[in-house]
Amino acid sequence: MNRSGYDGGYDDGDVDNPFRIPPDEKIFSFKEEEKERKIEERDKNKSMKIWEKNRPTREGCLRKIGETDIEPSALAINPKVQKKINVGEAAGFTIPIERPKNKENRYKLIEKKREMFLVQQMLETKQREIQRLEDHAFMREDGLNCSEKMLAQDTNSFIAFFNDIKEKTQAANKEYENLKFKKAQKTQELRQINDEQTILVSGINKNLESLSIFYDYKIFLDSLAGKEIQDEMERRKQARKRRREEQERNEQFGQSQGRGFNNGKAQQSKDGKGKKIGGVGASNTAMKNDESEVQIPPKLREVIEESDDEYPIHFDEPDELLEIFSTLEEKNLFLIQQGQEAEQQLETKKHEFEKLKSEFNSEIGVLKGSKTEIKSRIVKTDAEKNNLENTSQDQQNRALDPHIYTKVEGQVKDLYQLGFAEKAEGKMGNASVIQLLNEVEKLIDGFLLDFQISENIDKETVQAESTKIKKAQRVQNREETKARELQQQEEKRRLKQEEKDKKQFIRLGRPIMNRSDKPVVTRVKEVKKVLTDEQIDLKKYLEV
Repeated sequence: MNRSGYDGGYDDGDVDNPFRIPPDEKIFSFKEEEKERKIEERDKNKSMKIWEKNRPTREGCLRKIGETDIEPSALAINPKVQKKINVGEAAGFTIPIERPKNKENRYKLIEKKREMFLVQQMLETKQREIQRLEDHAFMREDGLNCSEKMLAQDTNSFIAFFNDIKEKTQAANKEYENLKFKKAQKTQELRQINDEQTILVSGINKNLESLSIFYDYKIFLDSLAGKEIQDEMERRKQARKRRREEQERNEQFGQSQGRGFNNGKAQQSKDGKGKKIGGVGASNTAMKNDESEVQIPPKLREVIEESDDEYPIHFDEPDELLEIFSTLEEKNLFLIQQGQEAEQQLETKKHEFEKLKSEFNSEIGVLKGSKTEIKSRIVKTDAEKNNLENTSQDQQNRALDPHIYTKVEGQVKDLYQLGFAEKAEGKMGNASVIQLLNEVEKLIDGFLLDFQISENIDKETVQAESTKIKKAQRVQNREETKARELQQQEEKRRLKQEEKDKKQFIRLGRPIMNRSDKPVVTRVKEVKKVLTDEQIDLKKYLEV
């Protein structure tokens, strides 16, 4: 905080607290502005007449004539000068003089001026704030009066609105009660209709189930009948279908003619036609209306639509059905026998396939091993061949070293002996190196062909067979575990039976007191074990 008591919290935009003391910069700037204003006013007064001025012409007191450089206050105080003043001069000094000026420090003067300015500014600020608060209070009171009037008006309008809404609510409640009563009546009627409909639908479903059973029987009997009877039945069915289509066309024609008449006559004509048509038309319309609730299978739809209720009986005697049943039984037995034979053949084929697969797998393993070995040999021979070519290029004019030839011949013979172990003894003596190389090349070609054949085998079949083998192994392991569990259960049962046999005779009553034997005291000889240093270290650091 500085000397003026300002703590630096004043801001030009801070108008919330008008009583805060302004900083020194504001005070000095205000003084400068006041000084400039006075200078401007003095310059303006210079060009004005005396009667146009709004202020007195003399501000300070007059001085003595001839002593302009001496202040009047000093003349009045100095006794030496005071003795020289005559009456006329004293009369000249009757005008009011200035107050005696006390020499003060510049800083004190500035501080006093500052305090005076602050007091004046504080009073003006208080006055302005009081005026603002009075205006605010007046406006607030006026606003409260207006709000009170508006609130009274709103209260009256709300009471009127509430009364109106109350009357409408009572009327709506009465209407709601009436509609609710009507709805309850309609709901009760609808519930009764739904109950009746569910009973009818359940009866229809039961009849459809029995009809489907009888229809299956009818189809079976129709299939057992002869060809002539089946042709006769098909002819009757087509005739019924044509008759039904003709009735539907007549009905549609009658409906199209009835469109020109009034609604009453059209309804009477429809009722009369419905009565004339009979059971077929009525059954069709009922079936179409109930399709949304009753699911009729398509095989029964034709049976329901047919108008004939009587079906001819194809078999009058039971012997005919017994003969047909015996023939069907013989056919069934023959088919079962054929299926068993086919399953047996399939099992034999599977065993043969497994055997061939195992043989081919073993051969493939041997061929793969020989292939890798031959490939390594071929790589070695290629390297030696490259070396020989290089040496031949360097030494074109020199003769071949007999040691290299013998070395190559020995390697070719070893390779031939590896490929033809059985035939090598007879041919190696007379055959040359080129012939042996040709034989080895043929053998390698045969191995490569076998390897290509083995690679072209279908992987899916091999995988399927491997899954079957794994499945059979799992089944076998499962059976072994079951057999082991059964054996353990039998062993437990046997032990329990032995325990029961031992406890057959149980004595009841007071037990017999037998004299106890003299206890045998066994002395245990303590043996002190002597450990070596290595054992002590192991026991100390390694044993837990």
